[in-house]
Amino acid sequence: MSLDISKEDAVRLREIEVKKLVANEWKVLHEELPIIQKSKGRKDIKDIPTMNRIKEIVCQRIGYVATFIFLHTVGTICGWLEGPYRNVDKILLILYMLLENETFGSLNERRIIARSTIWRIHHTIFVEFHDQLNEWADTCLQRMFSNPIIRCLTGIIENEKGFKDGTTFLDGHDTRIEYSNLAKYPKREYWSYKYKDSGLRTQVLMDNQELAIAISKSLPCAPNTDIGMFKQMERIPKLLDPSVDVLYFDGGYFLGIPDYIEKLQEKGYDLDESNFRTPIRKPRNQDLTYSEAQYNEEYLPFIGHQFFDLDFPQSHSVFFADIERHFFQFKILFETPKLS
Repeated sequence: MSLDISKEDAVRLREIEVKKLVANEWKVLHEELPIIQKSKGRKDIKDIPTMNRIKEIVCQRIGYVATFIFLHTVGTICGWLEGPYRNVDKILLILYMLLENETFGSLNERRIIARSTIWRIHHTIFVEFHDQLNEWADTCLQRMFSNPIIRCLTGIIENEKGFKDGTTFLDGHDTRIEYSNLAKYPKREYWSYKYKDSGLRTQVLMDNQELAIAISKSLPCAPNTDIGMFKQMERIPKLLDPSVDVLYFDGGYFLGIPDYIEKLQEKGYDLDESNFRTPIRKPRNQDLTYSEAQYNEEYLPFIGHQFFDLDFPQSHSVFFADIERHFFQFKILFETPKLS
């Protein structure tokens, strides 16, 4: 599926394609800053304690570009946020909470901001403007960092021999949560065998630059298998280019792929078996051939290098108010580190 060009040509072409992507998708960096009107009746503006340290931590974690785009987008969409503080500081504090696993209670206990105030700010951003910001997050994931040509060229440049066609990789991730905080389903449905505790499972589609480009809804771990959740990700076939994209899986997805491809083709997609790769499954009562076993020995370490493990501390689950907001905040956590 990969282009038949040299590594040197691929490097040169990728530089050109990246410049095109930046010119087309990063116009926000050249836009005028939004002018936000203060709420009526508010005269005195207070300083949030330790804000200088909070700014330093945020910029160290995700860089100035990511911080700027988050501030610009949230400020433009949400406008003035309730509270006697500078609007930019309130938005930064929300970003700090996401990155550092802080909660309403922990900020209140440290006398940074009152629990009721930060709750109202959080509610405005993640509830009242959920749909607009969620659409922005999806756009960032899909368009700002990756496209089929860049993925194809990256495979030629960086992938190991035998796997040059690998452009995307899918894996499931369990996130620990507190059951009482997300009790939409019976407790047994949240059981995660990984954590031996309650959890939510999310499928993450990454490209070969280690950038997330699509994320599934987060669902209780026990009844939701990796392949079942993957089949519900309607964005994936729209993102993949049949002429250059190849999606790699681990063995847990093997049995469901043929049926998935058949249903895609019934819907008019041009994707076929050549666009998907898994390890070779051992037939019942038979051994793999030498070449098949050798393929698996090389394949599994290759995809293992592409995937990463998410392990949010338990305190992070307290911040999530429901599954929908967990899903949205999960995307934000994936998105902001890339922008740096």
